[in-house]
Amino acid sequence: MVDMEHDFSPDQPATPFEEHRAMWLSPGGSHRKDHRWVAMDSEEVMGGAHISTWSDHADSGLIRVAVRHGHRRRGAGSRLLAASLDGLEAEGRTKLIVDLPIGSPMEAPAARLGLERVFSERISQLLVANVDWDLIHAWIERSAERASEYDLLSLPSPLPDEHMENWCRISDVMNTAPMEDFDLEDTFMTEEKWRSIEIGFAARGWDRHALVAVHRPSGAFAGMTTIIYRRNHPGLALQDDTVVDPEHRNRGLGRLLKAAMVKEFLAEHPDVERIDTGNAGSNQPMLAINEEMGFRSILEISAWQGDITTAREALTARA
Repeated sequence: MVDMEHDFSPDQPATPFEEHRAMWLSPGGSHRKDHRWVAMDSEEVMGGAHISTWSDHADSGLIRVAVRHGHRRRGAGSRLLAASLDGLEAEGRTKLIVDLPIGSPMEAPAARLGLERVFSERISQLLVANVDWDLIHAWIERSAERASEYDLLSLPSPLPDEHMENWCRISDVMNTAPMEDFDLEDTFMTEEKWRSIEIGFAARGWDRHALVAVHRPSGAFAGMTTIIYRRNHPGLALQDDTVVDPEHRNRGLGRLLKAAMVKEFLAEHPDVERIDTGNAGSNQPMLAINEEMGFRSILEISAWQGDITTAREALTARA
């Protein structure tokens, strides 16, 4: 998997082994299943495969296959892919998803398997040393004019029970984010699912920081943003979901939430040097906010989706 990480982001520092190990061993949550395989040459690992399936997505599952550089073009990748297809079918899936760097030489093999590019994602990075604090403070101050009916509330982890209903509702607003040509069902948050996610985060050594905008007249969560601090990889934080309810947009809440979160989070975690985030390539409003904050693109990924039966027939024909 280190080779796959290098193929995706050759210019970025490698993720520490402790971080990989924590992720491999941690539960994915009540809504998710993960299975892994390795290909061996005597006692040496040639490569590995990983599939993920989600209860909200009844038809599709994600496959990731990585073969170490010294063992490529020896059939290990095909065997791992075949095992992964078996695993998805055993979970009742009929479609597969793979994600690849845009322009990767693996795009042509994906197309030969009958997969089609359905989604693009831009991974962007903010260097903490380059944060424009004048801009951050200006966004926060401007909210007094445009968002005077809203208060910011930091939510600890585990999430207090009294906020669970509001949290699940605002989490579901992520279904309004662009999905381009992905054939995926909407996802919905529940208390059981969120509690299982918290358990998984704790097992990984991840600390979730959440900030919500509360609409004072109604008490509803109008927007939220989260950042993840990784204790096994403290120099790099992950900016996760950010969303504003459509009923509360065009009031500057997105900029307010992002600015206030960066200010609060970095004050608590001065060891963080970089913050990474991912956005749909077509999500121009959020990309514009990130670019204005100083996030710069470091990687563009495409998701490919197709039929398992078609992929298996193409794989067999190549054997």
